[in-house]
Amino acid sequence: MDSLQPMAVFSHECLTFNGQCLRLLPDTQYVHMYFSPEKKRMVVSPIAFDDRFAFRWRKTVPQGLIDGCLYVADVFIVKLYEMMGWDAQTTYTAQARYVETYCGQTVVFDLNGAEPSPGDGVSRLRAEADQ
Repeated sequence: MDSLQPMAVFSHECLTFNGQCLRLLPDTQYVHMYFSPEKKRMVVSPIAFDDRFAFRWRKTVPQGLIDGCLYVADVFIVKLYEMMGWDAQTTYTAQARYVETYCGQTVVFDLNGAEPSPGDGVSRLRAEADQ
């Protein structure tokens, strides 16, 4: 996959979004993440900070750069791997698609199209976030 495209990298330990993906929701700091087992899609929607199920989407460092966010494994990512039938030793990459509906802005990942990531995709995204 082209690293200039908005995407997420899934590993059994974490979930990371590249800078292009974070820019799809530029004024958002926290999100909800939903997974549809039937459609095998993950949907990310903006949410208020004070929601107990909120995940940090992005933050701006003093230099104004977007700092890539890393989510440590929890029940969500473990269940996602189980439902997708993914190998726990493999890192997967999925492209994002921005969708605006009557409910608001969302970012959709069609996990049917997720590909095994060459090498360590998480380290690659961390390096991109540092640039």
